[in-house]
Amino acid sequence: MTKSAENLQRLLKEVDERKKELDALRPMRREDEERLWKKLRLEWNYNSNHLEGNTLTYQETKSLLFKELSPDNTRTMREIDEMRAHDLAIEVIKNLAADATRELSQVDIRNLNKIILVKPFWKEAITPDGQSVRRLITVGEYKKHPNSVRLANRRDFRLYCARRSTA
Repeated sequence: MTKSAENLQRLLKEVDERKKELDALRPMRREDEERLWKKLRLEWNYNSNHLEGNTLTYQETKSLLFKELSPDNTRTMREIDEMRAHDLAIEVIKNLAADATRELSQVDIRNLNKIILVKPFWKEAITPDGQSVRRLITVGEYKKHPNSVRLANRRDFRLYCARRSTA
């Protein structure tokens, strides 16, 4: 088994353990479930968008999602729209997951992509051999090139995570 397959198996086992812990708390009081969902929604939106380069802070994300207050002219509309679109996609995912009889389809995945991306855009990228290129990100379509997220320090996110998990 490859190292990445082993890591995946380890992560899946951890997810199963966390799911058992959550199930042991059920049924939850309605207010506890709402508080848990609110926290999950905030963490998911903030971390996913932050990973992609969105500069909204944790507190700005919280204010935008729960109070509908936007930062004071310190962020671009693209970042605000990106966060709102991601939050809408999370709600769609929640609704899809609520129907245990329904299987996730490619149409669902493409629709989620349309919700998140909204419109096509050009993105600066680096090829595996280190060349700078511009790629057109097309709404509702699968990526045509492999990619990974680069951190602000220019390190590859996958390599950073792999190093942290073995440390």
